[in-house]
Amino acid sequence: MPLAPASKSLQLEIAEAPPGGVAVVRLVGTLDVSSQHEAERFLAGLVAAGHTRLALDCAGLAFVSSAGLRALIGTVKLVKPRGGGLAICSPHPPIRQLIELSGLKALLCLSDTVDAGRTALGS
Repeated sequence: MPLAPASKSLQLEIAEAPPGGVAVVRLVGTLDVSSQHEAERFLAGLVAAGHTRLALDCAGLAFVSSAGLRALIGTVKLVKPRGGGLAICSPHPPIRQLIELSGLKALLCLSDTVDAGRTALGS
């Protein structure tokens, strides 16, 4: 699927969304205050469609702000009660460090690759 512009600074793409499997979403750009709400709506739409295990491919994500972290936390709050999970895959070192320092790592899976994230979510 083509990239769906969430905002001028972020694009989202559903790379895979097998029924009952792990949906892989590519993020490209920056996840910040200008893209937070669109990202939340996009991911909430996937959850509403029944995709409760999400692997976010962050290889193309250059920056995440505190507003971006709120979008991730909001998504975790949607998938966890439904027996799902969220994996942050292939993050650049500063994004990995932000997730680790924020304590968000305890709520989600942090993986070096998309395949490792899918495996951790039980694909």
